[in-house]
Amino acid sequence: MAKIVIRKKTSFPIYDELLLSSANIEPMNPRVMSETIDNMEKEIKEIIYAIILHHEKMSSGFAFGTFPYKGHTPFGSKNNGICFEISNFPPLLKKILTLLIFRVTDNGEKK
Repeated sequence: MAKIVIRKKTSFPIYDELLLSSANIEPMNPRVMSETIDNMEKEIKEIIYAIILHHEKMSSGFAFGTFPYKGHTPFGSKNNGICFEISNFPPLLKKILTLLIFRVTDNGEKK
C-alpha cells in the first residue's frame, strides 16, 4: 500500500507556497547558495533564517536555546550573524531556499 502524506498549511504563507512549489526544483550548489545568501540584503537573510527555523519546527520540532542544523555564531564575530553549513540542511530545505533565491534574484544572480 502506498504511503500518502498530507501536509497541512501552516501560519507561514511564504514557507507554505515555497514548499508546494519546490517539488521539481534542483537544489543550488551549496557554495553558490552560500555566496548568494552572503550578498543578500539583511531583510532577505532574516526571511531565510525564519524559513530555516520554521522548517526545523515543522520537520522535527525545535529545541529552544540551540540553532537548528548545527548553526552557530562565529567566535569573535562582530556582525552578530549565525553561520550554517548548507550541507547540514535536509534536501527539502535546500530546495525551498533555492526557490526563494531564484525568486528574489535573477536565477541566483543579484538583481
